[in-house]
Amino acid sequence: RGAKIYEMVEGTVVNGQVKVNKDASATSSRNIVMKDFVSTSQILLVKRREGYENAKLYSEHDDDKGGDDDTVHVFSLATGHLYERFLKIMMLSVTKRTSTKVKFWLFENFLSPSFKVTATAMAKHI
Repeated sequence: RGAKIYEMVEGTVVNGQVKVNKDASATSSRNIVMKDFVSTSQILLVKRREGYENAKLYSEHDDDKGGDDDTVHVFSLATGHLYERFLKIMMLSVTKRTSTKVKFWLFENFLSPSFKVTATAMAKHI
């Protein structure tokens, strides 16, 4: 719903004031590259699209229902065997206690080989 109401714009923030570039066109995506966990922060500036000035971002009666709305997305980064054990417990607990579909997003580069095997077996079981 947010992509329908808002569009990204180019601009700068100086002393808490937002300056939008008038000559820049609105974009629908932006690439952000993370080399490490000590990167600089990125500010995404957005503005409301024409016709959506008074639209609510969250509404109780959403007429644009899709099949993906009932999915809970869980993003996780587990580094080390202890955190992987916590992640397994959390994954089993979430899938056991929720009635909606759950999709886990894991960063494969940081997972141990043993956890990858376990996660694959858990995915087949769940």
